[in-house]
Amino acid sequence: MEGETIKIMNQDLVRLDRFDGSNFTRWQDKVRFLLTALKIFYILDPTLAPLPEPKENDTPQVVAARKKREEDELICRGHILNALSDRLYDLYTNTNSAREIWEALENKYKAEEEGTKKFLISQYIDFKFFDEKPLLPQIHELQVIVNKLKVLKIELPEAFQVGAIVAKLPSSWKGYRKRILHKSEDYSLEEIQKHLRIEEESRSRDKMVEESNGGTNKANAISKANHPRGKNNNNKKNSGNYMSPKKNQEQFKGKKGPCFVCGKPGHYARECRFRKDQKGAVVNAIDEEIIATLSDVCVVQGKVQGWWYDTCAKVHVTYDKSLFKTFEDAKGNQEVQMGNEGKSKVLGKGTIEVVFTSGKKVTLTNVLYVPDMNKNLVSGDLLGKPGIKAVFESGKLILSKSGNFVGKGIPMKKNEISPYELWKGRKPNIGYFKVWGCLAYCKKTDPNKTKLSPRVIKCAFVGYASNSKAYRLLDLESNVIIESREVEFFENLLSDSNSQVPTSVGESLEETPSKVIEQPIVPRKSQRARKEKVLGSDEIDSQRISFYLVEGNREDIIRKIPIVLQIEEDPKTYKEAMASRDVAFWKEAINDEMDSIMSNQTWELVDLPPGSKPIGCKWVFRRKYHTDGMIQTFKARLVAKGFKQREGIDYFDTYAPVARTTSIRILFALASIHNLFVHQMDVKTAFLNGDLNEEVYMEQPEGFVLPGNENKVCKLVKSLYGLKQAPKQWHEKFDHAILSNGFRHNNADKCLYSKTCDDYMIIVCLYVDDMLILSDDMRGIIETKKFLSSTFKMKDLGEVDTILGIKVKRNSGGYALNQTHYIEKVVSKFSHLKIKDANTPFDSSIKLEKNDGRSVAQLEYASAIGSLMYAAQCTRADISFAVSKLSRFTSNPSVEHWKAIGRVLSYLRNTKELSLQYSKFPAIIEGYSDASWISSVGDNLSTTGWVFTLGGGAVSWGSKKQTCISHSTMEAEFIALAATRKEAEWLRDLMMDIPFTANNVSTVSIHCDSQATLARAYSGVYNGKSRHISIRHEYVRQLIQNGIISISFVRSSGNLADPFTKPLTRDLVRITSRGMGLKLLK
Repeated sequence: MEGETIKIMNQDLVRLDRFDGSNFTRWQDKVRFLLTALKIFYILDPTLAPLPEPKENDTPQVVAARKKREEDELICRGHILNALSDRLYDLYTNTNSAREIWEALENKYKAEEEGTKKFLISQYIDFKFFDEKPLLPQIHELQVIVNKLKVLKIELPEAFQVGAIVAKLPSSWKGYRKRILHKSEDYSLEEIQKHLRIEEESRSRDKMVEESNGGTNKANAISKANHPRGKNNNNKKNSGNYMSPKKNQEQFKGKKGPCFVCGKPGHYARECRFRKDQKGAVVNAIDEEIIATLSDVCVVQGKVQGWWYDTCAKVHVTYDKSLFKTFEDAKGNQEVQMGNEGKSKVLGKGTIEVVFTSGKKVTLTNVLYVPDMNKNLVSGDLLGKPGIKAVFESGKLILSKSGNFVGKGIPMKKNEISPYELWKGRKPNIGYFKVWGCLAYCKKTDPNKTKLSPRVIKCAFVGYASNSKAYRLLDLESNVIIESREVEFFENLLSDSNSQVPTSVGESLEETPSKVIEQPIVPRKSQRARKEKVLGSDEIDSQRISFYLVEGNREDIIRKIPIVLQIEEDPKTYKEAMASRDVAFWKEAINDEMDSIMSNQTWELVDLPPGSKPIGCKWVFRRKYHTDGMIQTFKARLVAKGFKQREGIDYFDTYAPVARTTSIRILFALASIHNLFVHQMDVKTAFLNGDLNEEVYMEQPEGFVLPGNENKVCKLVKSLYGLKQAPKQWHEKFDHAILSNGFRHNNADKCLYSKTCDDYMIIVCLYVDDMLILSDDMRGIIETKKFLSSTFKMKDLGEVDTILGIKVKRNSGGYALNQTHYIEKVVSKFSHLKIKDANTPFDSSIKLEKNDGRSVAQLEYASAIGSLMYAAQCTRADISFAVSKLSRFTSNPSVEHWKAIGRVLSYLRNTKELSLQYSKFPAIIEGYSDASWISSVGDNLSTTGWVFTLGGGAVSWGSKKQTCISHSTMEAEFIALAATRKEAEWLRDLMMDIPFTANNVSTVSIHCDSQATLARAYSGVYNGKSRHISIRHEYVRQLIQNGIISISFVRSSGNLADPFTKPLTRDLVRITSRGMGLKLLK
């Protein structure tokens, strides 16, 4: 029997969840139960004495006991290791003793779970139920948190859990919550869940009945009848559905049988209130026009008790006589027929003043006093008589008084005519109405237009002018609003910027002036692609919504992708995120961030030491997008306010290197030449891994202040985003980890690491937390990923797709880099500029000078320069000269400078599809150097330009203004050559430390188009014209003699550095761009 038990337990062991670092206590209990059943748990007893050394005279009993002990030790160790994940198995497989493994796990993960307790307590306190999801699954989610706390030895009493469930019910359950809280009996968890399930099913059933009855319930009606007193009277013959004068009751005396519409007795079918054309028989007056928002079940707030809004009640009813301002007793025997067929006596009627949630008051007249009622009812039918409209929206009832443009006040629905036609005797003309968003062309009234200039403006119809009979149109080019009557509409097409202007447009438009209004566009509300959750505020900021329109026939639009997209700004604060439409995604991002912080044990709660001052912290929210513009993920980051840190006290050193973009391009060129695999990984919460050497105290983060510990502060143990020293600490941590695994630094770029194994080589490139891994064998990629994942929390992104916003594509020829999506964003950001098509980035006929007048949009100009500079530094070498030139006027730009910016944007818009492509040949680095003498107007300075190519594409380039005045063209060219040799020397050092090229780095060849410069570089004889540049000259000669660089002549037409020093014509721009590898991707 014992052997059978062990066999069963061994089978079940395979089905145990392997421990991966989470829920250690639960895993420990499972393993303890298993080892106890196998009778080997005694091996883990810390008081167990070690085995004595074997002796020759040991008895057979001692030998058998030692053998059993050794077997039990082996089995126990095997079971523990088999219950670990692969990562932990590799970590503890070299530990020989089962007890050592057990104690090591306890020491590590028991301590980590202490930090999890505070997070789970905060999560339990902040948990809320919502109407949009079924209630029981939400309760189960709350119970999961309770079970996690229970695993951590935190027991919550059952009565406390029941009270918490009731308190967390949504606001629509307010009445039910009060009922539960005021009951004297106690509920268990099972009972309260059973009651909630029954109540939820009942509410769902009532809602289905409402929907099947057209959104109405049974009516509460009034009757005055000649029948015996008592509310349980079952004589239905003389009962009626409406309270009416005595003469109306007499007409029903001969009526027998039920109504043919509703099945109830006491009235004819033509008078039944359930008929669709029934308008109602009772009219109560409302003295004041009130607009209010009514929430939950009790939608109107009274002075004493709540009021219920009833869409079917024909009169207002109350059971509280103290609410009446005026009151008179009832005459005769009046009764109310209830929805359950019961009847109650009416003792009087009067006037009551009700206070809405908005604070406004409304006076209800002819309110019936019925003591037997359980609720105060407000008749929805009577509220609608004066024109008050009731709309249910997002669990709320909105009351408003408004009307339609044409159909307001139709006297009889069956007439199916408007008041205009009824009064005037003719149908109204609605030809003025146009399809919103349709394509339209407006007459262009520019007095300076030429015969060949466009005669119309392409627009989208967005509305009507408020002060005239003109139409309001959106100019699709300049994004401004135009008001004009000279418009031709194409209502079967929606507007799109790519559609062509029909040839007939503009011929029939009259010469009447148009008015252009420069004002922000108020876009319409858009439809989300996914089903949104009703969380947070219902108010929508219209300034955060944009719209896009596409062209096509109306029937084809529904088959296309959604044409309306919502673009919402990222929240600036924690409160904004909680009130956002995407609150569920922001909460998930916040919880992920806090999970990472707690798992890293980033801080510990302590009392603030005397004399210390804590720094603050804030939440930063960002949406990360794919290169196609779609949202990739929601990111929340807790950032310390490091700007309040004091140097020498809170931090000492802050420098941390990052990989140069030149290094990244060289790696892709080498990957193309040597056919390397390139994969990408991302470090999750990288800065949280760094260890702090200084004492830094921080306030508790918003939304996670532990109750009872409000006065405590966080003592940072690990680095946090926002700290001055955080980048440095993270780089030191990563540097130490990867060097311990056999990698070594690259002497030219400290963020480049390489490792040579027996039959493959690996390169790792780090840019803050983005990582590229290159190898000629997939084994190297896999092993590196495995090591990094065991050391840090990593996200494996597979084959490289996007790095630093640069799209990476691989084809048979090699790798290609482009920034198409980034360029589209930049061009769209500055689309308000009047950009004309341009085939070159800079106009050679324009001489830009310093602006001595007033600055024009200096901040926006600086933003434009920064946006263009990133493209110029990453992949678009062809705009380097233009950006370098325009950046010199950032402090005080003029209109002419803005025009030049617009030309660069236009050139980028026309060439956005260009990619920087690398191939297998040539496999050596080649350089080009050039200079433009006295190209800077005003200071007589020259311009230096250089470019280096590898694998058929540019890997390094630059365009800079020289810092000293050159006396001749030769001197300017020589200064440029000196700058080029610096870059050549660095590139050669970088290649020397890369395993794939270490033994194949030859002399770097630099091409120059100045014969005089070449002669001076190779000549050892100096004359007076060049003696002032002797030091720079001597260093260039030394590099030539040492074989590091060589200089050769190239004609100006073949010099690829030419576009970095001066503006070129269209043909030369295309030729030099192709020479640098900028081509359209096939």
